[in-house]
Amino acid sequence: MRYLHLCAHEQFPPDQLLHQAIAAEAAGFDGIGCSDHLQPWWEGGEAGSAWPWLGAAAQATERVLFGTAVTPPGPRYHPALIAQAWATFELMFPGRPYLGVGSGEALNEFPVSGEWPSVGDQIERMEEALEMIRALWDGQRLTDAGKHFRRDGKKTAILDKARETKGSQPDEFYKENWHDPKAMYEEGERQVSDQEFKEEVIIAADPEVHVERIREVEGMGPTIVALMNNSGADPLAAIEAYRDKVLPRLAGSA
Repeated sequence: MRYLHLCAHEQFPPDQLLHQAIAAEAAGFDGIGCSDHLQPWWEGGEAGSAWPWLGAAAQATERVLFGTAVTPPGPRYHPALIAQAWATFELMFPGRPYLGVGSGEALNEFPVSGEWPSVGDQIERMEEALEMIRALWDGQRLTDAGKHFRRDGKKTAILDKARETKGSQPDEFYKENWHDPKAMYEEGERQVSDQEFKEEVIIAADPEVHVERIREVEGMGPTIVALMNNSGADPLAAIEAYRDKVLPRLAGSA
């Protein structure tokens, strides 16, 4: 089992997140990651850019994996740009980068395109992008016509030994066209009670609660568990608590 510490660009400024990434590596996390969003989920949140931040975080650390959770091919990112960026990461930090890919969220995609496709079209677009990214990493030149992306002779660096890890997302998430942070937050308040929210996340000062909840996740069968501090008042102290009282317990029970 591997444990990733995800850095929340919606909650903390990028300079603070850099300190969190360094602390997470020192605490024993196997990897770091970050959200890749254009806007925060609520009015007044932060909105750091993921890709330059990842370069800084990779340079500031020594061994941990690093990547996004997640990058959506679409209006913001052509697949060729994604392939180029991650090939560059691999050349600079061999064996450490990973690419998390998703189909997109209206909050981030609609403001730059004015469009929000059907769920079927979003998935189709993501799958086409993944085929392009893999082909570019294999050193191919793309010339055939695509439905969602232009391919006019694009080519990028070869990326050897790319690792593939699959995840999933509940069907009911990220369907609707919520692209205004304030309105989205208000709708969340209407749809989800405080008790329902508490049941879905870990809210506790007791490290033992964190250990038990993470073990519940492990029981579902993943090989990687990603943990993100979305709202803690003292994120560095939380990382220290994981270093001293959570990660050692999880390793001991593996």
